[in-house]
Amino acid sequence: MNAIDIEGHSLPMLEDPSLPIPNFARYHHQKKKSQVIENPTFKKVTKLYNKFVEKTILPKLIRQLKSDDLKTQTFSIMKLRTLLSQDCVSIPMLKQLNGIPVILSYLKMHKNPELQAEAAWACSAIAAGSSDDTKIIVEEGVIEILSYLLTTNNVEVKLNSLDALSNIACDCTKYRDIALKKDVLSRLIGIIRHEPDKPLPLIRSAASCLSSLCGGTPQPDESINEHALPIILSLLQSEDDEVVASACWAISYLSQGSDTKIQSIIDSGIVPYLVRLLDSKNPSILSPALKSVGNIVTGNDYQTQCVIEANALPLLRVLLENKAFRQEAAWTISNITAGNSNQVQMVIQAQLIPPLVHLFTSEDCEWDVKKEAGWAIANATENASNQNIQYFVRNRCIGPLCLIIASARNDDQLLSAGLGGIKNILNAGENMGNLPNYCQLIAETGLIHYIDRYRRTAQHVRTYKEHHSPTNVSDLIAAANKEDYEKDPNSLIEQIGRPFVKSESGKIEVDMDMLKAMMSMEISVIDTHLFNIEQIMSYFKHTQEVKSHFDRVYGVQIQIYKEEPKEYQYLIDTIEPVQISTPIEDDDDNLSTFSGTSSHAHSTIHKKKKKKKKKK
Repeated sequence: MNAIDIEGHSLPMLEDPSLPIPNFARYHHQKKKSQVIENPTFKKVTKLYNKFVEKTILPKLIRQLKSDDLKTQTFSIMKLRTLLSQDCVSIPMLKQLNGIPVILSYLKMHKNPELQAEAAWACSAIAAGSSDDTKIIVEEGVIEILSYLLTTNNVEVKLNSLDALSNIACDCTKYRDIALKKDVLSRLIGIIRHEPDKPLPLIRSAASCLSSLCGGTPQPDESINEHALPIILSLLQSEDDEVVASACWAISYLSQGSDTKIQSIIDSGIVPYLVRLLDSKNPSILSPALKSVGNIVTGNDYQTQCVIEANALPLLRVLLENKAFRQEAAWTISNITAGNSNQVQMVIQAQLIPPLVHLFTSEDCEWDVKKEAGWAIANATENASNQNIQYFVRNRCIGPLCLIIASARNDDQLLSAGLGGIKNILNAGENMGNLPNYCQLIAETGLIHYIDRYRRTAQHVRTYKEHHSPTNVSDLIAAANKEDYEKDPNSLIEQIGRPFVKSESGKIEVDMDMLKAMMSMEISVIDTHLFNIEQIMSYFKHTQEVKSHFDRVYGVQIQIYKEEPKEYQYLIDTIEPVQISTPIEDDDDNLSTFSGTSSHAHSTIHKKKKKKKKKK
C-alpha cells in the first residue's frame, strides 16, 4: 500500500478499487441539511485528509471517471460518491475540475443502472450541502435528468433520484417549482401507486420527496392539492412511521393557506386519519400531525367543526399535559375557541379550560406556553354566552387574563386581546347582575391600578409623539423636562401616570420598558388601547358597591411589572381550577369565593373576528 505523509500523518493513496476510504465522519444525506458527526480524535486528520483529497485524490478520480473501462468507472464513481457523502470534497473544486458534467453523463448511462444509481447518489450528496452547492448542479440541468430517471425500472436508480430531488426541492422554492414543472410529482405518484412489490425504502424516499414538493414559501400552486392529497391519504394509512411522518409534514405545508386550500384537505377525507395521529406515541409523527390540525382550525367555522367532530378535543386535552407539545396544543385550542359559541361550548364540555388555567400555575411552564393558553381563554370570551363567562370566572380565568395584559407591553395584539377578554367578562357580569362581584375579583388582581397607570402614561406619550415627534424615550423625557419639569423632574413621573418601580433601596425609577414599548407604537394603536381601558374603567366608576374596596386597592403602592412575567407568578399561585362540565347557574352568594388571586395579572387573547393564522 502506498501512502503519503502530511505533517507527520500517514494517509493512504487510492491506487486500486479494493482500498477503502477512511470513515472519518458519518454523514446522512436523505434529508436536506444533514448533520455531520465528527469524532474529535480524527478532527485534525479529517481536515488534512480533505486537503489531500482535493489536491491528489479528486483529480485522479475525475481522470478515472473518463475511462472506458467499466471496472474503473464503477470504482471511481463509488469512491467519489463516498467522498461526497463524507463531506470531503469541495463542490466548487469539483466544478473547476469539470467533474459535474462527468457525473451527469453517468446519469444518462441507461445501459448501466449501477453507474446511474451511484451518480444519482452523488447528486443527492451534493444537494444536501449548501445552497451554492445545489445551485451548481441545478444549473447543469440535473433536475430534468433525475425526473426522467423516475421512469426507469431500476429500484436503486429511482430511490437515489428521489433522494436527490427531495434535497434539491427543499433548497428553495425556485428549484421546487422547476421540479414540479418537470413532472416530478406525477412520476412520484406513479411510483407509489403502481410500483409492483414496492420496497419500503423506495416508498420512504417517495414520501420524503413529496413532502419537499409541498413545502416552501411562497407555497406551490393550489393545483398541487388536487394531485397530492389522494396519495397523501394513502400514505397516512401506512404501517411505517417514517412514511406517515413525511405525509403529515406534507399536510402541514399544504394547510398553511387559504380556506380554499384547507377545504380541499377536508374534502379529501384526510382529517379523521390526521386527528387519530394526535394519539401517536412517536414524536416524529405527533409534531407534524399537531401542526396540521392547528393549521386546519385556522379556517372557517365549518372547517374547525370537522376537526372537532373527528374527536380532536379529548386528544388535545391530553397534549396539554405533554411538555413537548403543550404550546402547539394550546395554540390549536386558541383557534378553536375563536370559533362560534357552539364550539366554545364544546371546548367547555371537553374540560379544556381547567388545564389551560393550570398551565399558569405550573412552575416549569414557559411564558410562550402561557401566552398561547391566555389566547385560548381570551378568544373563548368573544362568543361565549353569559353562563359560559360565569364558568370561566369560576374556573379562575380572570387571573391569567390579567397576567397577560401586564406582560404584553411589546405585543399590541396580545394587549388588545387581554383587554377585550376583561371587557367581555365585565359586560357579561353587568348583564347577569354580577358586575360588583366581577369588579371585585378584577380589582383584587391589581389590574385597575396597572391599566390606569398605563392609561396616563399612554396619554402623555401620545401628546409628545403628536406634537414633538420624539424618536426615543430619552427625547420624550428631555422634551418633558425642558417644558414643565425643570424644577422638579419627579413631577414628570406624576404627569405620565407614575410608570415606576421601587428598588430595594426605595429609589423611584422610571419604568423604561413601558415607555419604550409605547414609543414604538403608532398613535392609532395607542388610541385603541386607551379606548379599551376607558371602557373597562367605566364599569368600576359606576359600580358603587365596590367603591370602598376599589379605593383601598387603588391607594396601595403596588410595584409595576418588569420584563419577565414569571417574577409575578405569585399573582396566581393560589389558583386551583374547578372542573365543571356544564355551564353553571348564577349564584351570587358563592361567586366571591372564586377569587382570581391577589394583585396584578396579565392577559393573552388572540382576539380575532376571523381566526388569525399563526405559522410556526
